[in-house]
Amino acid sequence: CSFAKVSDAYNMVGLDAYDPFGLSCITSLVKNSPGLLREARKLTQQESAGINSMMEMINKGNMNPGIGTKFFDGITEFRHRDGGRIYADVLGGKVNILGYSGKGNQQKVIDMIKKEKDELLKSGC
Repeated sequence: CSFAKVSDAYNMVGLDAYDPFGLSCITSLVKNSPGLLREARKLTQQESAGINSMMEMINKGNMNPGIGTKFFDGITEFRHRDGGRIYADVLGGKVNILGYSGKGNQQKVIDMIKKEKDELLKSGC
């Protein structure tokens, strides 16, 4: 991993970062799944901006960005009021980003992540 600044949701699919505030590594695994990458590219500008905002907060060590964080099946869902969602595996100071969605493709992305999670995490930090 190397430190990287988030510029927009379309560039986040390659994010790798170390965080000085307690997180040892943040990496996006979305680029390793053609289906999840395709869904991430469907984000609206508003959803993308919300995801960027949350990623900046996560990079600063804020693990509750947006309007709340939900947990299910070992997956952390960061939610933004503008509809953007970030799905991650968070464990031991490591954040592996598994997917991004808007409200419109949320369930599809969640289903894909549940199926691909174990394989994606093999290349995580």
